Amino acid sequence: MAATASIGGGRRLALAATLLCAAAAMAAAQKASGVRVTYDWTSSYRPQETNWDLKSSSVYCATATFDVMPLSWRMKYGWTSFCGHVEPGGDI
Repeated sequence: MAATASIGGGRRLALAATLLCAAAAMAAAQKASGVRVTYDWTSSYRPQETNWDLKSSSVYCATATFDVMPLSWRMKYGWTSFCGHVEPGGDI
């Protein structure tokens, strides 16, 4: 009976180690390097002034949702994440 308890404890330990590794992998997958976020408050990137029209504001993330999501969604969630102007050369 002691051997059976030992096997069960080993399985629990293996399961705990697997879950810990999975959690660490998920956390590592959310990291980014070389990412720079800037926001220019003096630019024309003002959703209220453009009536939440993503296309007219020249934001690089606009194509991801502007045709699919309704105006109510764009107003509720502030358009989408990682929006910004496209520089003249196409650089962000």
